[in-house]
Amino acid sequence: MFTSTYGPNPDYTALQIIVSCQVTSITQPTAPTTNLGYNVYDATNAYHDFTSATYTQVPDCGYTVTNSWSWEGVDATTALTSSGGALSIFTTKKAEAGTYEVKLSNAITIASNGPAGSTTFTPASDSEKTVFTVIITDPCATATINSLVFSPSSISVVDKQTATTTFSDPTNSVMDTHSDPALLCGSTSYQIFLDTSDTALTLAWAVLSGPVSGVYTITIDTTVDLSLIADEASVTHSLQIKSTLDSYTARTAYT
Repeated sequence: MFTSTYGPNPDYTALQIIVSCQVTSITQPTAPTTNLGYNVYDATNAYHDFTSATYTQVPDCGYTVTNSWSWEGVDATTALTSSGGALSIFTTKKAEAGTYEVKLSNAITIASNGPAGSTTFTPASDSEKTVFTVIITDPCATATINSLVFSPSSISVVDKQTATTTFSDPTNSVMDTHSDPALLCGSTSYQIFLDTSDTALTLAWAVLSGPVSGVYTITIDTTVDLSLIADEASVTHSLQIKSTLDSYTARTAYT
């Protein structure tokens, strides 16, 4: 006990000041800018996981939180699958090619948020969500058709006789990448021309037939066009076989 030497003993009253941290808002993680493009039938699906993403408390009180994720836009296609804060992209359906905007909301609950007690921050506007766009591409739309392989590679024929060469369906760039879906881009058709400008033969001295067991045959019949050779010892004629993807007619190749 304190005893005053002069006058009455003083009376002290303690003032207790409690400083508490209270989160007022949550800053969302940055939307991804990579791994947003996906080709139909890619073996490795594009994957985005926000489970461990940083949701910043403002101010940074460091409180333990409970996450509750929800996605918008994933029901637009079966190519998008969500699980908690994760999104995967995978499809074998060309019809699902397109552009899809997705939005991730994370309702964050802080059980003990200072003087505010239990608080839940539920995103309302897009600025409070993680928003990004996924582009799913049909690779057949830009596929390249590989050259035909003829057997024999060139044809020698005597005037007024016939000769043949054969070939099978070529692969294309999509088939080369995805060995499983051999006909992912559909069937291929073939036409015979004199050049890559699609100049047609005046007379059908070269005829395409088949396929028989997957093999096409080109028959050269010199009796159909007697102008193929005059008094020369030999004449060389060139043909162009045009390959076209039937479902993507802009995708062509000449051999």
